[in-house]
Amino acid sequence: MIYKINNKNLEVISEIKEFDELIFNRLLQFDIINNKSVENYIKFEKNKVEIKVDEEKIELNNKVEKTDIYPIIMNVISKIIDDESNILMHSVVVSKENEGYLIIGEFGKGKTTLAKEFEKNGYEINSSDQTWLKIADGKLYQEKGSAYGRFEEKPEIIYKNRTIKRVNIKKIIRIMGICDNGDVSIKQIDNYYYRVKNLFHSCNWHSSVPIFTDEVNLFQLKNITEQFLIKLAKTDIEYIDIRGDKKKIVKQIGDML
Repeated sequence: MIYKINNKNLEVISEIKEFDELIFNRLLQFDIINNKSVENYIKFEKNKVEIKVDEEKIELNNKVEKTDIYPIIMNVISKIIDDESNILMHSVVVSKENEGYLIIGEFGKGKTTLAKEFEKNGYEINSSDQTWLKIADGKLYQEKGSAYGRFEEKPEIIYKNRTIKRVNIKKIIRIMGICDNGDVSIKQIDNYYYRVKNLFHSCNWHSSVPIFTDEVNLFQLKNITEQFLIKLAKTDIEYIDIRGDKKKIVKQIGDML
């Protein structure tokens, strides 16, 4: 398959059929094109992985480990997308009337669970796991969002046959912990260093996690992330930390609009 990503073409080839669902569902948000001339690629071969983006090459020897597929694909997408105005961020987006909330948090903290609760209250899920964000005219927008993710430990395609519109992100919500009952804490965070520290991790985990297929580093994008976050700091986007009952959180955040 050849995908159009940020005005570049990426060919993805798999010789390992048992991993095809994991590989190609991670790319559902991008358009498939017909093009015989492709400079960028990921080749999942039986005993190695070959990667090439913008003349930079990485080769991982040995058959790819299942746990490495996700960071490999997302690292390559980041390499293609990321610059001072664009970033791929580990996050979920929910929206209503083209205004949205970007939800971040560690793996397993409940991003998708909270998004499902927003969905019950009239919101759409626009990104299930990885979000392409753009800063333009002093505002933060979602350009594209992943359709494939996991909910209650099961793989799921969050949206189908729906064109994802450009969404203006109004708040960044960081999950500290959610539950079905309990008190709610919603805290606005104004400290620049605290915000950058947590957003930085969400932008760079796929280049910093261990790769078990081979002892090889993926593309390093920390400098680009810094440039993006400095630019993001100049916007008036609100950043909040939340914890507690998911239903009460959704209601209280919805009331803030």
